[in-house]
Amino acid sequence: STLKEIVLDQIDGYPIQTVCNKAFQNSDIKSVELGSNVENIDYRAFENCTSLEIFDAQNNDSLKTIENYAFNNCKNLLYVYIPSTIKSIGGYCFQYDTKCTVMFECLNATGISLGEKWNGYDASSEVLQQKSNSIKRTIYNVSYWSYDAKTKQLSYTTNDGTVVTNR
Repeated sequence: STLKEIVLDQIDGYPIQTVCNKAFQNSDIKSVELGSNVENIDYRAFENCTSLEIFDAQNNDSLKTIENYAFNNCKNLLYVYIPSTIKSIGGYCFQYDTKCTVMFECLNATGISLGEKWNGYDASSEVLQQKSNSIKRTIYNVSYWSYDAKTKQLSYTTNDGTVVTNR
């Protein structure tokens, strides 16, 4: 596939509500922007997308479920933004995504159903305990974020208005 950047919003005027099982598995996409109507990301939807760097759902107000292995083995995944509408994140969702920062709009993991060995974390606790083969870090309370690929700089604003810039 030569498609590098995709926006999952509509097809022929119809809103996309689900990213189906294995929809982009093993593809060479580089970034994904999730439209406002997508509610579900199914099993292994982006698994083994080793060129994928950015998954942006900050314009989405509907996402409820990310199924098992959805982003498994996306070894170059840098940033994922998950809106506060999320209710469930499946097991092994971000396994082997060791460069990745997952940003949540919500304040903490309370109320989110986390699958077995979610992202290499111990999901039995509201305070996620990082294990090996997991993401780089988790940030909560993010209302807006941007990434400058040229400078490799992440900037985000927390829900209380604090602006943070990282490299």
